[in-house]
Amino acid sequence: MDRIKLLVVGILMFAAFQAFVGFPVYSSDTEENLSLSGYHIAVCAIGTEHTWDATCFKNIVARLKELGAEVTAYDAERSDIKMKTGLESLINMNPDGLVIMLGALDVVKPAIEEAKSRGIRVVTCDSLPGEVNVSSNNFVAEAQVASRLAQDLGGKGKIGVFFRPGTAVAELRYRIFKAVIAQFPDIKVVVEEPYVLPGTVPDAYTKVKAWIKAHPDIKAIWTVFDIPLIGAAHALMEAGLNKQVGLYGFDGDPEFIRLMKEGAIFGATIAQNPALIGKTAAERLAKLIHGESVPAFVFIPAFLVTPENVEEIIKMFPDKYGDLLQ
Repeated sequence: MDRIKLLVVGILMFAAFQAFVGFPVYSSDTEENLSLSGYHIAVCAIGTEHTWDATCFKNIVARLKELGAEVTAYDAERSDIKMKTGLESLINMNPDGLVIMLGALDVVKPAIEEAKSRGIRVVTCDSLPGEVNVSSNNFVAEAQVASRLAQDLGGKGKIGVFFRPGTAVAELRYRIFKAVIAQFPDIKVVVEEPYVLPGTVPDAYTKVKAWIKAHPDIKAIWTVFDIPLIGAAHALMEAGLNKQVGLYGFDGDPEFIRLMKEGAIFGATIAQNPALIGKTAAERLAKLIHGESVPAFVFIPAFLVTPENVEEIIKMFPDKYGDLLQ
């Protein structure tokens, strides 16, 4: 357990130090003139079927319109092919600015390069940085989740992992998770499979049923976002193992938070603020267009959620978790 305590201290020291190493946190732009009247801005999102995606996308578009921009928005419906063709079409419109939300590395990277070669200002959300990337601090937040997993397991036990490579944010969280878990040689990943999109919840449900049959002593399940864990939760509840197997994700999805609030599951996730991420991306793009200097990374505050503080987190985000306040 001393190793766990040292790791947590290191994470907190890194969080305190980040402002000095080029990772600024969010600051308000309310005092500045960010008008985009007369400018055409394109927005492309990988999808909008999940709460995080839909909320971020909606707030990007809404804030751009508030600032006076003409907005062309595109939802790729979780298709890499559609996102590739959508980005190509948007870039060929020669907009003044482009906001890209999520997306596969092999799709987003060439689009960013092409847009920048044409003089289009580029801001991303939870993706490769264009000129600016706006997100939660995935470095610190994922280390918090992984260290909580290690703490809950007492530094030992079998775990399952859902992971699929290809996106910047998923690969970053995976690398941080692996780095933390590597400090605990008695924590063993006994099964790892990709999540699927769409159909994430039923697919995870089916896979976890097989996992717990093959590994009845599994102690935790980890993944890069909460949606697979919703399917996992139902498989564990059906098997009567939801009090024995912890679930560790990211995003603070309302359904995951509801299950934790009701005591149906335990573990940890990160409550992000996708509304503020979206608004901030729009504002940072406006600053770029007006010739202002903007840091390459802007981190929006996010919070570790556990059974001990879930009620407090719900109160912090009434717009996101209003249905859970009753």
